[in-house]
Parts: sequence; C-alpha cells; structure tokens
Amino acid sequence: MVMKRAELRAVTARANETSTHLLQAANEEVINSQSIDNELGEQDVATDAMAVSAEEMLASIDEVSKQAKQSSEFANDAQSKAQEGTQTIDEAVETVRVLSQHLDSSKTALEQLYADVDGIETILEMIQGNCRANKPIGTQRRY
Repeated sequence: MVMKRAELRAVTARANETSTHLLQAANEEVINSQSIDNELGEQDVATDAMAVSAEEMLASIDEVSKQAKQSSEFANDAQSKAQEGTQTIDEAVETVRVLSQHLDSSKTALEQLYADVDGIETILEMIQGNCRANKPIGTQRRY
C-alpha cells in the first residue's frame, strides 16, 4: 500500500503538472485568441476604411468622368462653332470678292462714261463754235 500511495502521489503529481501545463497552454491560447480577435477587429476597421475610401474614389471617378464628358461636349460644340465661323468668313470673303468685281466693272464703266462725256463735250464745243461762226455777231447766245 505504501507503494500504491507513492505511485498514486506520483500519478497525481504528474496529473497536476500536466493540468498546470494544460492550463498554461489554455491561457496562452486565450491570449492568442484575444490577440487574433484584436487583430481581426483592427483588420475589420481597416477593411471598412478601405471600403469607404474605395466608395469615395468611385464617386470621384464618376465625377471626373462626368466632367470629362462635359468637356468633350464643350470641345465638340466649340469645334462646330469654329467650323460655322469659318464657313461664315468664307462666305463673307466670297461676297467681298464679288462686290470687288462689281466695283471694278463699275469703275471701268464710269471711266468709259467720263471718256464719252469728254468726247461729247468736245463735239458740243465744236457745234457751238460752228453755230457762232454762222450767226451774225449780235445774235450769238452765250452758254
């Protein structure tokens, strides 16, 4: 019986030692679990922050996209207006060219008219000179 008590004490001591080791291991696991839980919580917060940032970036991208589209529309409108302006200028240039041709033609016609008037004046002066020469001196009229 003494032996059995000694064996029982040894077994109890080992069981106690094993339970102590198990308790320490369990405590370490609890600490590890708490650490993992804390890290997961931090990771969850970081993930939420990333999600919020991603949503904000998407909103910014949408806004930039809208502004780029609007800028493109403005550029297209400006190009259209520039083409219309160019066409208007081309039409105005053509109108001025035609007017210039008409003015040149009018100038030529006026120059011819002045030459004809000069010729008519010369003829009238000759006629007046002949009429004076054929009339008696007191009957000549002055013009």
